[in-house]
Amino acid sequence: MLTGYADITATIDAINKGGSYRYVSKPWNDEDLIRTIQDALGHYRIILENRTLTELVRKQNEELLEWNANLKSRVLDQTASIRIKIDELHILNDKMKKTTKAAFSLFQVLWSFATGNHGIIAEM
Repeated sequence: MLTGYADITATIDAINKGGSYRYVSKPWNDEDLIRTIQDALGHYRIILENRTLTELVRKQNEELLEWNANLKSRVLDQTASIRIKIDELHILNDKMKKTTKAAFSLFQVLWSFATGNHGIIAEM
């Protein structure tokens, strides 16, 4: 901030309220003034980059929340599907046990006829 005001209090107040980068008093050294201006421009670029990156992070966070919700929904759907398949497998397993038991009983009957041992049939 460059000022021609003689009142230092008003100048400092303007700096504090206005967000000026640095106070330079008169008379100034040209090299110091140039360095101060370059520093202020660098500081401004950093502020702009920070705003850009903050906005990018905000958008990415929104996207992540959306992905998370979609993934959670998919996991719940997959879990429900797996539970249905497990129930179907239990039913098939029970049917297979009954079929195996019936086949074994049939083989016992056939075996008893083949060997002439009909007493086993009466026990069943």
